[in-house]
Amino acid sequence: MASRMMKSETYPVSIQSSAESNTSKQGVLKGDKPAVGSSRPCNEHSFLTDVADVRTMEQGLLQLLEDFHSGKLQAFGGSMTFEKMDHIREQQERLARLHFEMELLQDMHRRDTEEGKTASNDKMGKLIDQLHAISSSIQRIQKE
Repeated sequence: MASRMMKSETYPVSIQSSAESNTSKQGVLKGDKPAVGSSRPCNEHSFLTDVADVRTMEQGLLQLLEDFHSGKLQAFGGSMTFEKMDHIREQQERLARLHFEMELLQDMHRRDTEEGKTASNDKMGKLIDQLHAISSSIQRIQKE
């Protein structure tokens, strides 16, 4: 970094009192000898690779790009995957709505009453059934 600085810029050598600063030099010019530890040049990172390896990697990447553009690459399988994922999203939304409805009904019906407990158990059963349906839909997509 010091080699990129302009010649007129200075770098502090040490912290000095105001009396010392009047009598001594405040910094070091680029042309002067730099402070200890910064005199060695900055080493750049170099990659030691064989040209044949680089060409092999390049060919592999070009083939991958060609497969992508031709439509050979599919992340989730082929048949109607996006439609299935939309269906799963809709199931999740229905489950969330049912959950909120269940919460509202619990507030209206006292949880302490037998009727409230029965309604709560029925709604919980529906929530669990829908959750199982979502889980099996996701598993079917993963198997394809």
